[in-house]
Amino acid sequence: MRVRRFSPFAVLFPVLMIVFSVSAVGTSAGQILDKVKDEVEERAEENVDEGIEKGADKVEGGIKNAVKCAAGDEKCIEEAKEDGETVVLTDKEGNVKRDKDGEPVTASDREQEQQTKEAPEKQGTDPGAANANYDFKPGERTIFAEDFSDDNIGDFPRNLEFRKGSMAVVEMKGQRFLRINEAGSVFRIQLPEKLPKRFTITFDYYTEDWVDRLYIWPLDGSGEAVGTNYFDVGGRKLGVGGQGDDAVESVKKSRRASKKIVPIRIMVDGAYAKAYMGKERFANIPNADISRTKTLRFDFSRLSENAAYIGDLRIAAGGRDLYTALQEEGRVAVQDIQFDTGKATLKSSSTETLKTVASLLTEHPDINLIIEGHTDNTGKFKANMQLSRERARAVKTTLVQDHGIDKGRLKTAGLGSTQPATSNDSEEGRAENRRVELVKR
Repeated sequence: MRVRRFSPFAVLFPVLMIVFSVSAVGTSAGQILDKVKDEVEERAEENVDEGIEKGADKVEGGIKNAVKCAAGDEKCIEEAKEDGETVVLTDKEGNVKRDKDGEPVTASDREQEQQTKEAPEKQGTDPGAANANYDFKPGERTIFAEDFSDDNIGDFPRNLEFRKGSMAVVEMKGQRFLRINEAGSVFRIQLPEKLPKRFTITFDYYTEDWVDRLYIWPLDGSGEAVGTNYFDVGGRKLGVGGQGDDAVESVKKSRRASKKIVPIRIMVDGAYAKAYMGKERFANIPNADISRTKTLRFDFSRLSENAAYIGDLRIAAGGRDLYTALQEEGRVAVQDIQFDTGKATLKSSSTETLKTVASLLTEHPDINLIIEGHTDNTGKFKANMQLSRERARAVKTTLVQDHGIDKGRLKTAGLGSTQPATSNDSEEGRAENRRVELVKR
C-alpha cells in the first residue's frame, strides 16, 4: 500500500471556510492569517502522519524489495530480520502467501497472529495464574540509581561513563530516558562497591524493533568482561546468556515487547539468576556464573535503524520475600512500588509488586498493615508531606479496589522526608528515601 499523497486543496478548502466565517464577525486580518497558518500546518502534519502510519510495515510494490522465507524456516526469518529486512512468507511450492485482501503475508503478520492466539491462554481465568512465576523480590538497599531527572535534555548523563556511540537524554511519555541512537553504543556504570551476593538490576526498556539487543556484562578493574554469564535483553528476548563451551544459558523468546515500555527485572542470589520482562519470568538458572565486580557494561551491540531507550535504572542489594521481612523486622521497604515524578500516580511497573502484596494479605489474613509513604528532601516540606500521604492512599486504593483486600486491614500514613532511610546527599540516597514501607500493626 502506498502512502496517500497530500492534497493542499483538501486542507485549504475547509480552512478557507473557517476564514470567511470568522471574517463575518469582525475578526482582525492578522488573527485570521495566524489561524489559517496554524490550521494548515496542523492538518498537513496529520495527513503526513496518517500516510506514514498506513504505509508502515507494508512491502513497497508488493514483494519487490522483501526477503522470501518459507513459512517455518526460522533461521531464514531470524537472519533477515536481524539485517533489518522485511520478510514475506512462502508456501511449500515457493509461492508468496497472501491474506484475504491479497496482501503478502509477512513474518510480522504471523507474529501478531500468534500473539493474539497466545493472549487468552496467557491471561487465564485463575487470579493467581498470571503471577505464578513472578517471584521477583526487589533489593532493599540502593547501590546505584539514575532516572536522568538531574540531566539536561540532549545531554549524556553525568552519572554514567560514556564509552562510544550516540546517546542522549530525552523525554518520552512523561518520563526521562536515555535514547540509544546507533548500534555499538556502550556506557558503563561505576558502582561504589562490588555487587553483593544478592542483588537486583531494574530498568524500563523501550525499543522500536524486536531485533534490538542489549548485553550487560560485569567488568574487572582493567575493563575486561569476567565470568561466563551475562544478561541478554531484547525486544522479544530476555535471559542469561553464556560465553564458552561449558557456559549455562537461558534466553527465552516470547511475545514481542517492542513499541511499548516494559519493566526489566533481574535478580541474582549467589549462583541463582532470574530475569523478568513485565509479569513473565524469562530466565531461571540455579548455577549461573555472574561475577561480582564494581563495573557494569551496557552494550547495545545490535540496533535497528530506530532508537532504543532505557530509563529508571536501579541496582540494589538484597532481595527478601515480603513475608519473611515482615516477620523478622515488622516492616519492609518496597522500592519496586513506584510513582510518576512528583505525583501519586502509580507506574505500571508497580503492578506485579502490588499483586505480590495482595497475595501476602490474602494468604495471611492475620496480617494488617500500615502503608507509609516517604519522599526525599527535594522540594518543599509541606508539599512532600501531602505527596507522601497521597501515595500511601493510592497503594491502599489499588489493594482494595483491584485486589479485594478489606480496607479495614489497611491504614495509611504520609511521613514526607521526616524519616529518611539514608542521606539525601546523592541520587542513590534520594532514590532509596523515595519509598513505600509496609508496617505490621
